[in-house]
Amino acid sequence: LSHARLAPHLVVRVHESAVETMESMLAGLARETGFAGRLVVLGQSDIGPGDGRIEWADGGMAIDSALIGQKVEEAVRSIFGHMPQSNATQGGSL
Repeated sequence: LSHARLAPHLVVRVHESAVETMESMLAGLARETGFAGRLVVLGQSDIGPGDGRIEWADGGMAIDSALIGQKVEEAVRSIFGHMPQSNATQGGSL
């Protein structure tokens, strides 16, 4: 994200319960790294806790744990083929 540090503003989208925490964390990081732009933190109910998006004028990035999990599962299936569910995911005991 070093090139984003030069952006005039960053918009950070997080779960609505994390807005205050993220504002505080980002204010500290901005001071430490010398970010002089404007930071906007928006809370959205459709973003999962722990997930988020960072957007700047010419780019952005996202963290979506459900999508990451799906991509990992697809990769594992492509390598190993169909894998039966474990007892834990079928509701059984370990």
